[in-house]
Amino acid sequence: MSDLHPEALYEHVKALATTIGPRPTGSLAEAKARDYIRTTLAARGIATEEIPFLCWDTWGYTMCVPAALVVAATILGRSGRLRRLAGAATAAYSVYHMWQSMLNVKQPMRWLFPKVPTATTVARIPAQQQAHRRVVLIGHTDSNKQRPSFTQGRKKLLQASSSVGFLAHALAAAALLAQSIRPTRMGGAAQAAAGLVVGGFLAGLAYDELAPFVPGAQDNATAVACLLGLGAHIQTHPLEQTEVWLAFTGAEESSCMGTHALLDQYGDELRDAYFIDFELVGSSRIAYVTRHSGITYFTPYAPDADSLALARAAAERSRQLGVTGQPVVIVEEVASLRRRGFRGICLVGLDAEGWLPHWHQATDDADHIDPEGLATASQFALAMIQELDGQHTPLTEARKSA
Repeated sequence: MSDLHPEALYEHVKALATTIGPRPTGSLAEAKARDYIRTTLAARGIATEEIPFLCWDTWGYTMCVPAALVVAATILGRSGRLRRLAGAATAAYSVYHMWQSMLNVKQPMRWLFPKVPTATTVARIPAQQQAHRRVVLIGHTDSNKQRPSFTQGRKKLLQASSSVGFLAHALAAAALLAQSIRPTRMGGAAQAAAGLVVGGFLAGLAYDELAPFVPGAQDNATAVACLLGLGAHIQTHPLEQTEVWLAFTGAEESSCMGTHALLDQYGDELRDAYFIDFELVGSSRIAYVTRHSGITYFTPYAPDADSLALARAAAERSRQLGVTGQPVVIVEEVASLRRRGFRGICLVGLDAEGWLPHWHQATDDADHIDPEGLATASQFALAMIQELDGQHTPLTEARKSA
């Protein structure tokens, strides 16, 4: 059976989502997933290394802590100029933190969060000749919680509700500052109203944190399966002038800190690389993302022009795969890459309505995977890599012309 055969890829999904199960950041289950990856690649003669780091075990900290600080600031800032000034500074700092959090960059308040040890696993497959290109394939090992805000009906309101929450944080900061300069009845009402909205936002965030972690078959055992299959295939059929890295990132569901660990360690070496991120690719409909909405109306991002052109060229050459470009409501590791100045594009699976299937839901198990989607995503990524391998411009020259 081929390494990219649907059933071969599906076996990896079952091993991760069913045999190992839910994989919170820093958990024993996430460590078992890394062991499975290491053992599977070693059997194919592919060496791995680990980049250890510390991270919080749920994204709830990145949203709940600033919201709680804003609520406290609006209460303590009800009287006294110094209290209002301190509250305004705290609220403004919280707004900046939340903005950074929504873009999956390193947040300024991360020092407040309790940490657990985790790691990103990396493998390299050399080119047959001198490498003129590098491609990094990304798939995260951890899984998220069953979040009420991501149910089929409510996820369509995700951007709107998150945007209102963010604006309420900003209004609270502005009202506290205005009240510290010149207190007015209207300013006090605005401060109180903003505090109430942020309080409701905080309650929703806290409720989201009460549910258990999910098996993470779609999100993101499917990505790990594709990377394992592609790694085995490329090891057997190496590319002429393209070195391929496999990055099995930890803590994607906790602000993509596994990708940041990779870039902190190897950013200089990978400055000219092409990054291809896999997300929820166990559906019959596979697409490359042309525009990421983010989780608010204020935090969209997009792939770089080079990666987008590469995906379009691969789609044209491999029409039989039926992969197209689509805007998608999603926030993931391409956000971290683009904010740090790297290339990046995401391959996703979509349901009939164009949404990510079983996203952060209890139904995210192996029974809801279409193995054909795994094969399509893998073959499309391979088509992109082969398309790139045919372009023989050295990396440094290509970067200058980008």
